[in-house]
Amino acid sequence: MIEDGRELADVVGQLKAVTRALDKAAFALLSNELRRAHADGDRPEQIEELEKVFLSLS
Repeated sequence: MIEDGRELADVVGQLKAVTRALDKAAFALLSNELRRAHADGDRPEQIEELEKVFLSLS
Protein backbone atom coordinates (compact mmCIF):
# COMPACT_ATOMS: atom_id res chain seq x y z
CA MET A 1 0.00 0.00 0.00
CA ILE A 2 2.82 2.36 0.84
CA GLU A 3 4.62 1.59 -2.41
CA ASP A 4 1.36 2.21 -4.27
CA GLY A 5 1.15 5.70 -2.75
CA ARG A 6 -1.95 5.03 -0.64
CA GLU A 7 -2.96 7.54 2.00
CA LEU A 8 -1.45 7.13 5.46
CA ALA A 9 -4.92 6.77 7.00
CA ASP A 10 -5.61 3.81 4.70
CA VAL A 11 -2.35 2.10 5.63
CA VAL A 12 -2.92 2.64 9.35
CA GLY A 13 -6.49 1.35 8.99
CA GLN A 14 -5.22 -1.84 7.40
CA LEU A 15 -2.61 -2.28 10.13
CA LYS A 16 -5.31 -1.89 12.78
CA ALA A 17 -7.47 -4.50 11.03
CA VAL A 18 -4.58 -6.97 10.93
CA THR A 19 -3.84 -6.35 14.60
CA ARG A 20 -7.48 -6.97 15.55
CA ALA A 21 -7.53 -10.18 13.51
CA LEU A 22 -4.35 -11.45 15.19
CA ASP A 23 -5.71 -10.57 18.63
CA LYS A 24 -8.93 -12.47 17.91
CA ALA A 25 -6.95 -15.49 16.77
CA ALA A 26 -4.78 -15.42 19.89
CA PHE A 27 -7.83 -15.09 22.17
CA ALA A 28 -9.55 -17.98 20.41
CA LEU A 29 -6.49 -20.24 20.71
CA LEU A 30 -6.00 -19.44 24.37
CA SER A 31 -9.68 -19.78 25.15
CA ASN A 32 -9.74 -23.26 23.63
CA GLU A 33 -6.59 -24.23 25.49
CA LEU A 34 -8.04 -22.99 28.80
CA ARG A 35 -11.21 -25.02 28.23
CA ARG A 36 -9.14 -28.09 27.42
CA ALA A 37 -6.91 -27.60 30.48
CA HIS A 38 -9.91 -27.29 32.80
CA ALA A 39 -11.66 -30.29 31.25
CA ASP A 40 -8.52 -32.44 31.41
CA GLY A 41 -7.85 -31.46 35.02
CA ASP A 42 -4.44 -29.95 34.34
CA ARG A 43 -2.39 -28.80 37.31
CA PRO A 44 -3.46 -25.42 38.73
CA GLU A 45 -0.10 -23.83 37.87
CA GLN A 46 -0.54 -24.79 34.21
CA ILE A 47 -3.98 -23.21 34.14
CA GLU A 48 -2.66 -20.15 35.97
CA GLU A 49 0.07 -19.73 33.34
CA LEU A 50 -2.53 -19.88 30.55
CA GLU A 51 -4.63 -17.30 32.36
CA LYS A 52 -1.62 -14.97 32.62
CA VAL A 53 -0.99 -15.26 28.89
CA PHE A 54 -4.69 -14.65 28.20
CA LEU A 55 -4.74 -11.52 30.36
CA SER A 56 -1.51 -10.22 28.82
CA LEU A 57 -3.34 -9.84 25.51
CA SER A 58 -5.74 -7.25 26.85
